[in-house]
Amino acid sequence: TLSHALSAADSSVGGPVAIHLESGEYEETLPLNVPANVSIYGEDMRNTIVRPDTASQSEDVFLLNGEATVSDLTIKDFYYDSINDKGYAFRFAPNTVVSTRSPYIQNITVITKGSVTSASDPRGFDEGDAGKGALIDGQSVNASSKEASMLFHSCTFITPGVDAITM
Repeated sequence: TLSHALSAADSSVGGPVAIHLESGEYEETLPLNVPANVSIYGEDMRNTIVRPDTASQSEDVFLLNGEATVSDLTIKDFYYDSINDKGYAFRFAPNTVVSTRSPYIQNITVITKGSVTSASDPRGFDEGDAGKGALIDGQSVNASSKEASMLFHSCTFITPGVDAITM
């Protein structure tokens, strides 16, 4: 699983690590903590899909540390939990340190839906609890960091009835 690959990468001391995901659907226990200097590359954003398991549908998907990269995949089918403020595709890992560059998100599609859908509301827009796109909150970044930003390139956020980007 991607979770297993990330746990192995976290213990690496050999420098930058690249995790390559072949096409397919990856059902994961969320959140996925992407360590500093770790890059996740899907084979392509249309056919490499990350979705939560049933128990973690209302968790954040990727918690990003400095110098992390996520590229070429689709994230889908997670919800927003307003009580715990969880359910973003991307947010900073708590107390992350950005040493040389901000996390980089490239060629990503985020497709969420509300927890209740119907024939007349297939994306659950009326429910108002679809997963959100990204939370870019500089207060969660360690004060010694160089910067508290995320870089996005060619990203699509389909988040019915909720914010795609919160800063």
